[in-house]
Amino acid sequence: MADALTLEPYAAALRWRSRQHAAGSDWEELLAGFARSLARRAVGAGFPLIGHIKGLALEPGGRWLRVSVVSAEREPSVGGARPHRRTELVF
Repeated sequence: MADALTLEPYAAALRWRSRQHAAGSDWEELLAGFARSLARRAVGAGFPLIGHIKGLALEPGGRWLRVSVVSAEREPSVGGARPHRRTELVF
């Protein structure tokens, strides 16, 4: 049974752009929605155990946002120092 289990790390770098300056709370909402969608899609694809989905968005000047989700049934956790109003977030 243990031979059938495969755990693999996945990583991606993403860049989001907005046509207008977005507030830090808008970026928090975007990251939470993205993590929530990943968790739900994993479960929908037949992976009942997602483990731990986490991400970090860094901004010049030391500000950052992090997102974490461990279940499709639980809301993602988002925290950090909200970015200033900006048009781009690298995650």
